Amino acid sequence: MDSPFIIFISFNAYGQSNKDEEKKKRLSAITAFIQKYNKELGIRVSGNYNNLNSLYLFYSKNYSSNSENIVKEFINDEKELPGINSFNQDLLSARSFRQSDNIEGIVYQQVYKGVIVKDAGYLFLVKNNKIIHVSGDYYPEIDIKTNPKITASAIREQIKTEFSHQTIFETGDPKLSIVVIEIDEDYEFKLVYSVRCITDQGDYTLSFDANNGTLESKYSESYYSNGSVYNVTPNQGSLTTKSLPNLLGTGKLESSQFIVKDGADGSYAPPDGSGNFIYSSSSQYVSHVNAYWNCEDMKSYLNGLGISQPYTMRNFKIHTNAPPHVDFIYAAVDFGWTQYKTTIMYLFDTDFEMQNRNAGLDGPVIRHEFSHIFLRAYYPDYVSNPNPYPFKGDQYSEKLAVMESHCDYFAVASRAQYGISIIGDYLDDPSQAWVLWRNHDNNYVYRDYNTINVFGGLVGGKTNAWDRCQILTGAL
Repeated sequence: MDSPFIIFISFNAYGQSNKDEEKKKRLSAITAFIQKYNKELGIRVSGNYNNLNSLYLFYSKNYSSNSENIVKEFINDEKELPGINSFNQDLLSARSFRQSDNIEGIVYQQVYKGVIVKDAGYLFLVKNNKIIHVSGDYYPEIDIKTNPKITASAIREQIKTEFSHQTIFETGDPKLSIVVIEIDEDYEFKLVYSVRCITDQGDYTLSFDANNGTLESKYSESYYSNGSVYNVTPNQGSLTTKSLPNLLGTGKLESSQFIVKDGADGSYAPPDGSGNFIYSSSSQYVSHVNAYWNCEDMKSYLNGLGISQPYTMRNFKIHTNAPPHVDFIYAAVDFGWTQYKTTIMYLFDTDFEMQNRNAGLDGPVIRHEFSHIFLRAYYPDYVSNPNPYPFKGDQYSEKLAVMESHCDYFAVASRAQYGISIIGDYLDDPSQAWVLWRNHDNNYVYRDYNTINVFGGLVGGKTNAWDRCQILTGAL
């Protein structure tokens, strides 16, 4: 890569001119940081306020200390980059873990005036006394009062009213936090109480506005529903009814990990009167249900292998019926792949090379994209190049081919009982000059490296990674 790769996420401005000076400081810090590490470097920031989201493909200077002190020294050196005023006051150590023998991860929670900011903070990866990765969401522009007008005891009384028709077994202590609310690509901050309550009918988490006592949310993570899905794709059978696990009971296809919305109009799939998500094949919301079920089932499959989802793989958004993107064909993962708060999966509904077929109905494609999210969250170094398709020169790299093959393998293996060997078969249009699917029921060997002509043909005598991945996946 000749120059640093920067992604700007567009947000509407929060606040007015009193924030401009801080914004300028962060922009200057970003420029200085790029000049300091003038080599392969990825920086992801939110555009209007230059808030740091992630650093990757870089190595910091060498520090002589333990991992926690290395992070502290790094932030003190670069504190204007994320806009942190005081490491000790603005960040709280949440947890640490060892990702491999020589990589340690440390998660820091953002704190504002002693109150935790929900789903905000940074993940740092330390390798050989150097910072190699930073990702997260940090909000230096928070400016709200943290003294609640409603007392914790008043919240307890409201809970008694809320569950007056149930037997309450246990009520936790109401805890203050600040939540970030996204509204039309803008955001605001709210002080809330969160409290857990166990009754004879469920285990609930409730959130109340700390200034007026309004119940903001109430959900039970043991909520189940039913929905219409395809076992594989519409090519392999009609809709069938499956149980949709781990719903939060919000009336949306939402778990503690996934939320599905329409990429075209932003709508959520509405449940019927019984709380189920049963639709006919002609409904735009079938793809929503299909995507949710495939991701939950894929998560269950990985858990069955003893693989749990990492901390960085938190609530990610699934956008179905997404409009076509000039660079993407049928499905893609937003390349903020280790974002602390969210990752986005796009499942496109377009007639571009696809016979007007919806990728949200193609189970193997959904599972392949889920595997990208999983692998990139679990192994941040396990990515060839974060640039969007066509990955510039990296589209021919062996590293990318290995990643694509593993994503294909997980997608195929998780539905092996249906004899799946093809990724994207439902979306294929043989009449086009090039076809989309990859068939892993093959006997390709490495000497076929420059002769596989399936996905994009031969370019300059090379076969791209999406073709070459079939060698490894076929072997697996």
